Amino acid sequence: MSQYQLSQNHVSSNLEGESVILDHQAGTYFGLNSTGTVIWELLQKAPADFETLKNEILSKYAIDEQTCSADLKNILTELINEKLIEEV
Repeated sequence: MSQYQLSQNHVSSNLEGESVILDHQAGTYFGLNSTGTVIWELLQKAPADFETLKNEILSKYAIDEQTCSADLKNILTELINEKLIEEV
C-alpha cells in the first residue's frame, strides 16, 4: 500500500486553522483549507497511507466515507502535482 510523505523543498505555517506553504524551489505559495491542514499536519509527523488519512478526516468531520475518499484523492493528487508531497 502506498504511503504519502512531505517533499523536502518547502516551509509551512499554520494561520488560524489553515496552512500556508512556500515551495522554495518553485518560489510559489500554496494554501490549504482546514481539511487540507489536517492532512498536512498528519504528514508532518510521519508518512501515512490513504486509509490513515481518510480515517483521520472522518474522525474530525461529519462527512460520508465515499465523499471523503473522493475529496482525499483529489487533494492528494493536487499536492503531488504541486510537488508538495510524494508517494512512497
